[in-house]
Amino acid sequence: MRSGRALIRKNYSKLGTSIVRRLDDVASPRLVNARKVMKIDIEGHEYEMLLGARKFLCAPMAPVAIFMEMFQLGLKKQAAVDLLESCGYRVATADPNAPDYLFVRDHVRS
Repeated sequence: MRSGRALIRKNYSKLGTSIVRRLDDVASPRLVNARKVMKIDIEGHEYEMLLGARKFLCAPMAPVAIFMEMFQLGLKKQAAVDLLESCGYRVATADPNAPDYLFVRDHVRS
């Protein structure tokens, strides 16, 4: 990017649009209160997703476990781990160099 202008690629064609909403803003009470496990695989945007789901992930009935792809996070990897730890999760992956991590909530309500 130069001078605030977006880089224009040749042979680019717009395929469509999408609306992005934060999970904290759209999660229904039924989802929030359900016992659940969550898998997150959004091609390197996992940390940004976590930022928009902090209230959901820190709630008393948050997912009991989260399986998340981590290898594309680069410098945001530790920030993602820290965010989940601040919500009561711990890394339960056997190999810390694995591309995917399993996070388990320490204080799981029955």
